[in-house]
Parts: sequence; structure tokens; C-alpha cells
Amino acid sequence: MKQWYRVVLCAAIALASTASATERAGKTGIGVRGSAFAPLLDGSDFRLNSRAYEPFMMGGGVGVDVTHGFSNHFELVAMFTYATTFDDTSAADDQSFSIAKNDNATVRINSLEFGLLGRVFFAPASNVQPYVMGGVGLDMTDYKDRATEAAPGVTDFALKGGAGLMFAFSEAVALDVRGLFTYDLSTASTDITSGTYGVADWENYDDRPFRAYLQPSIGLTFSFGGAKDEDRDGVKDSRDACPMTPMGAVVDESGCPLDGDKDGVFDGLDQCEATPAGARVDANGCPMDSDGDGVFDGLDACSGTPAGAKVDSKGCALDGDKDGVPDHADRQLDTPAGAQVDANGVGIDSDGDGVYDGIDTCPGTPSDLEVDAMGCPVKVVRLVGKVTLNIKYAPNSFEPDGAAMHVLDSLVEIMRAYPDTRLMITGFTDSQGPLDKNLELSQKRAGGVAAYLQNKGVDAERLRTEGKGEDPSFFVGDNATAEGRRLNRRVEIETAQ
Repeated sequence: MKQWYRVVLCAAIALASTASATERAGKTGIGVRGSAFAPLLDGSDFRLNSRAYEPFMMGGGVGVDVTHGFSNHFELVAMFTYATTFDDTSAADDQSFSIAKNDNATVRINSLEFGLLGRVFFAPASNVQPYVMGGVGLDMTDYKDRATEAAPGVTDFALKGGAGLMFAFSEAVALDVRGLFTYDLSTASTDITSGTYGVADWENYDDRPFRAYLQPSIGLTFSFGGAKDEDRDGVKDSRDACPMTPMGAVVDESGCPLDGDKDGVFDGLDQCEATPAGARVDANGCPMDSDGDGVFDGLDACSGTPAGAKVDSKGCALDGDKDGVPDHADRQLDTPAGAQVDANGVGIDSDGDGVYDGIDTCPGTPSDLEVDAMGCPVKVVRLVGKVTLNIKYAPNSFEPDGAAMHVLDSLVEIMRAYPDTRLMITGFTDSQGPLDKNLELSQKRAGGVAAYLQNKGVDAERLRTEGKGEDPSFFVGDNATAEGRRLNRRVEIETAQ
């Protein structure tokens, strides 16, 4: 017997190790089993052939279980078992674990047992699931006399408890190995007469030949129904942490959908599973490129790039000469750095001197003047410092003399070459004559110089005039001498803001 159990257990463990854990919640099962039947615990007052011992041997039985799972940890079991064995009148000691035989038997026991038990599983997620069980039952046992064929019986209320191992072969089939102990509590009814089998009172447990029994058993349980998988992701609802998974999505062990590229479209539904992080995707998980530049939306820093434009890794149109006009629209791809360009990327040369605006430090230069790389005239130099004119005026005249005109003609060239230049023209007198006359005289002399320049083409807006008269603070010579007075009678020209 022990060798048989060892072979079965080894085979069960091997099969269960390749199976998956089962779901019990909501499942109904039917189990069939074969069991041993070992009567135990003789009454303290029981005597047979003047000896006190357990006369009934270990027999066998068959049974059916009907189960229903309320969770993966708990199920209710309704048990129906038929068991039978013999006594041994030749024995001198307890026979509870002797194999039944009828050689010396006078009585055969037939027992029909009913039980309602709760079963608690400790490792429902494992392929091998230990459990304990307990509950109540009703035992109907008759004692058939082999000589007379009389079979009086007794019905008892009982407590039942035990433990076992369930080996899950699949979701539907499991091997159940268990040991169950039954203890009869009280008698419900009996028709066994006093003196039968040496017992004076069959309602008194101390007089009976046994009042409990042990049933080791092995069987197969077949389950059906049970936990649902509403979203059909392969994970039962009772274990599914994400019960609304879309059909076709790949899920993890907890039933939650996987999204390998983190684009918001689940694996199994994602037709483009290697989408770069940050890219926006369509309903199929494929990255979108609204402007068709090869850089996906969400990664494209310039999402409105015109069709056909060459772009950088950020999706922005290339601008090789950095003039602000992208290459696809630039008609002059080699514009010098710093040059101002038009909408077509062509450099602007407002004064036509060959040097683009933005680079030209002398804007407005006449086109007929030779300029340097910065757009400034080569042969004409800007006015630096102050020009002083000591003009010899004709009587009643404020026009410059010949020497002054020569100097002023040079200034005209400077003003023409440098259109941004403005002049401040200031007239001075010596100390001879009335103050008010000298102030008026200085103003007219400054105006005469300005008039000459205007006649040569210099815009009046570029000229300012002022008379200082005989203000002592501006004297540069000694008015007591002819030379000093000549130096004080002057017109000074300098650049103005």
C-alpha cells in the first residue's frame, strides 16, 4: 500500500510541475475517489470475547465529491462515501490498520457517509496546493451478521476534518490526496437491539466497538465553469488588475496591457512597435509626420516645414548661410554673414556700392565712389576734428574767400561720400565793435558758409549754424594785436550729432 501511494504522489508532482495554477472562484467540481476505511477508538466499556480491543479491520470505500469555489482560497465540499470492512474475531489486539479479510469475520460493516465541509487552500496560485478542511456529517452504518444476514443499523451525527494536497494538472483536472478523520458525536437513530455484538446500549458510545474512523484517500477532481475572463486577455477576472483591456492587446501576468515603446498604443495593437520616445502616433501606434519632412510630430520643432525642404534632426529647414531664409527658398545660398537679405535670401545693397547692408558701415555712399570691404570710400576720409576758416571777406559780403572755398569743396566731397555726416558751423568775431553787431555778424558769417555748402548740393538738414559774437570765452588770440584779432575772426566747422 505504501509503495502504491509513493508512485502516485511522485507522478502527481511531476505532472503538476508542468501545469498552470487553477482558478477556483465560481467553479463547480465533481470528484471521484477511492479510500481506505479504518475504524478507531473503541469504547472504554466495549468487550469482545472478554477482551477490550478494536475488532474491525481497515477496509475500503469509494466516494463522490461535489465542490463549489467561492474564491480561490475557499470552496464548499459535499461528500458522499460508501465504505465497508469486516471484523476479526480471532484477533487479540487492535485491528484498525490490518488489511480487511473475511477469514475470521462474523460481521460486515457497510457505511454510507454524507458530509458538508469547507476547504481552505493555502497556495491557490501554486501547482501544488495544500489545504485543510472541516465540517459536519451524517453516518449511516449497518452491522450485517454473516450467519443470520441480519443487518441492523445506526445513524450518527459526526464532525469531520482533515488535510490534503491538490495537484493541478490543468484548469479542469486535479489529483486530490487527503486524509479525513470522522468523529461521531451523537446518535440520530438506531434499530440495533441490545446485546448485538456484545453491546448493551448502542446509543452509549462507551459500549460501541468504535466511535471514529480515518479515511486516507486519493481521487480525481474535474472542474467546470468558474472565473470569467471578460476582456479575453488570458487572465481571469479575479486576478485581472486591468479588466477592461482591449481585445488583442498583449498583457502581463496581472492582466495589464504592455506598451513597449510607451506611445500609448498597446503591444499587440501597435503596428509600429519601435516608435521613438516623444513622437505622436495615430490609432495604430504609427508615428505621424504632418509636414512630411521625415521628422515625426512631437519631435519636430518646426512642424510647418514646406514640402520638399531639407531639414535638420529637429525638423527645422536648413539655412546654410544663416541669413534667416531657409535653403529651399533662398536664391542666394552664399550670402555673407551679417548681410541683410530680402525675402528670397538675396543680399540688399541700398547704396549700390557692392557692399551689402548690414556689412556696409558707410550706408548711402554714392555708387560712383570706390569703397573698401566695409563699404566706406577709399579716397575720401571722414571729417575728424575741427576745421577753422579765417576768411577775408569783401566789403558787405559774407561769402567765403577763395582759400575757404577750396577747403569747403573738400568738405562737400566728404559730405557726399558720408551721407550720415552732419556739420556744426559756428561764427566768431574779435572785440572791436558793438556786442550786438558782432553777434549778428558772427551768425551771418556762419550762414554764409552753410549757404555755400548748400549751393554745392549739401542738404540743409545736415547743417546747423550758430553765432558766438565776441564772447571772451571763445577768443583764441589777443585782441590788442592785429594778428590776435585776425585769429578771433573765424568760422569753425566740426561734425555734429
